[in-house]
Amino acid sequence: RGDLEYRLHDEQYHGLVTIQKYSSELQHFGPYKVITIREGYCGLFENEGSIEIKDPGFYKVPSSYTVCDPIPMKVFQDMLDNIGFKTKDGISMQVKFTLTWNVNN
Repeated sequence: RGDLEYRLHDEQYHGLVTIQKYSSELQHFGPYKVITIREGYCGLFENEGSIEIKDPGFYKVPSSYTVCDPIPMKVFQDMLDNIGFKTKDGISMQVKFTLTWNVNN
């Protein structure tokens, strides 16, 4: 059986495409979109107006999906300094605060 010959016809096969399975970049693979969501992130997919949140892993979805940038699950901290405001009595004051937030299910 080692002497079999296979011929690929131009009208049936337009070229072979190789993709990296573990790439965190969105790749187009025929009628599919392929992406790997890394650990510490969650995937955001939109299909016909419906939003889907996906856990980390490998996904091959139809081309009708819109794949948004992965959302980091780490803790963020924002510091806002000297926010000025006036009280009801017209006294000018300033406030400084820290905002800590993260995304979770």
